[in-house]
Formats: sequence, C-alpha cells, structure tokens
Amino acid sequence: IKGTTTMKEDIMNIKLVRAQARQLQLQHPMVFSYFALPTFLTILASYILTGTDITETLAHMELREGMLFLLSRQIFPAIIGFILSFLYLGATFRFLMSASSKGEKNFALFTIFQSQYFTPAFLTLFIKQVILSLWGSLLYGSQLLLTVVSYQVLTINESLSSTSPLRADTPEVQAILKLAPTMTTGLLMALVGLLLFLPFYYQYSLVELILYSRLMTGTYDGPMSILRQSKEEMKGFKSHRLVLDLSLIGWQLLSFFTLGIANFYVKPYATSCQIVFYHTLLQKRMQADSRFQQKAPDLPKSNPLD
Repeated sequence: IKGTTTMKEDIMNIKLVRAQARQLQLQHPMVFSYFALPTFLTILASYILTGTDITETLAHMELREGMLFLLSRQIFPAIIGFILSFLYLGATFRFLMSASSKGEKNFALFTIFQSQYFTPAFLTLFIKQVILSLWGSLLYGSQLLLTVVSYQVLTINESLSSTSPLRADTPEVQAILKLAPTMTTGLLMALVGLLLFLPFYYQYSLVELILYSRLMTGTYDGPMSILRQSKEEMKGFKSHRLVLDLSLIGWQLLSFFTLGIANFYVKPYATSCQIVFYHTLLQKRMQADSRFQQKAPDLPKSNPLD
C-alpha cells in the first residue's frame, strides 16, 4: 500500500513530468523534424477542408436535417484525420526508436506503412476509434445539435434591425426563445456525453505506446490485447493524465489561435509528455506490483527518469 501511494504521488507531480519531457526534447532536438511533415499536412488539410460558409444553408433546414447535413460533411475530414494519425504514429515510433538506449535509429516516418507495422497499427487504431466513437456518440450528437442551433440563432440575430427597439414580443426574439430549450438540451447532452467519454478516452490513451512496445519486441498478439493492457495500466491514473492534459491547455490554445502553426512545437512536446508519463507510470507500477511486467519504452541512457 505504501508503494502504491508513493507511485501515485510521483505521477501527480505534473511539473516534474513536463520538466523531464523538455529535457528529453533537448537531448533529441531532431524530434521536431519527425513531426514536421504530419503537422504541415494537418494544417494544409484544415485549410483545404474549411469549405464555404454554410450559415445560409443551415438557417433554412430543420434541426434533424441540419444535423445530418453536418454529419455528412464530417465523413471525409474524419477519413483524412485517420490517415494523418498514421503519420503521427510513425513520427512517435521514430522518436521512441531514436531515443532508445539500444541505439536503433532505422525507423523512418513512412516505415509505419510497411506491412509488418501497418496491419497491426491499422487494426488497433481502427478498433480503438470505433470504441471511442460509440462512447462519444452522445457528445458528438450534442455538438451537431448545438452547431445547427447556433447557426440558426446567428441568422436570426443578423435579421434584427439595429434601429428598432428590442422587445420580447418581436418575431425574432420569439424565434430565439423557441430555440432556448433545444440549446439547453444540447448543453445537458454535451455534459453527460463528456462524462461518459472521458473515462474511455483516457482508459485507452496508452494504446499507441503499448503498440510500439509490442511491435518492437515481437509480442503483438492482436488489438484487443493492447486495449486490455492500456485499460489495466491506466486504472487509478486516468485523473492524473487528465491533469497533465489540462496543464497543456495553454499550448493547445496557442495552436488554435495560430491556425496550427504552433503545433510544430506543441505536437513533439505533448508527445514527449505522454512518453514520460507512460515511462514513469510503468516504472512505478513495476516497483509496486510484480504483476506489471510490461517493459517501458526505452529512453536514452541519460534519461532524466533514471
């Protein structure tokens, strides 16, 4: 029990995890080049897929029709995002390989598309995405609902005359008030959906790193085994990973306001934080519980965690 308490206290030291992640980056400055191409393609895809203004289109649609319209527009971007996730996975594998104390540095970005890596990676990521999509369906549905209602409110607001007095009995105000219960329902759906989704999101947050360990050691035995291992190892630590992600929210906002340009730094840094978090978690688990024998991904001999 004492060992478990110490382990959780160490994991909760998010400042230490981030400091070790920055030190890991300093030891491997080439990590920024690993993520450069996936980041550039993500920015390019976002620019291409932005599309036209759909305010007028949604304004004249019924609620259900508008949600289906938005859903259809998300299918192609979702496919592009899934493809780009393989490039990020390849960048992560290359980073882990170059940081390995074994000195193996022959994993290039596009090596992930070789059959011995692509097939297990595709199956694992696909099943993970299906599970997360099912548990996130309520959250995603609320986003569609709120998006349609927001566009309708904006259209009504634009029709208001700036010179006429705003009264509760005006048709525009009445139309907005009629949408209020729908907006409230959407917000409640979003809250409940988020509470349902987050535990599963963090439950499977180690999948990519476990996949790397399994592929490099030749112990890959199917996607479900990796999902189960991630679930088991994250027990009691999902809240700690949430705290880590919340501590990085400033960087995520910077990426948003710079239209993704800051991701040339943020993506490698966030990945470094995830690697250090996983490495620390496994080291502490192996010290506290002999049941966890999965080896942590190798880091440099000058690894700050040692």
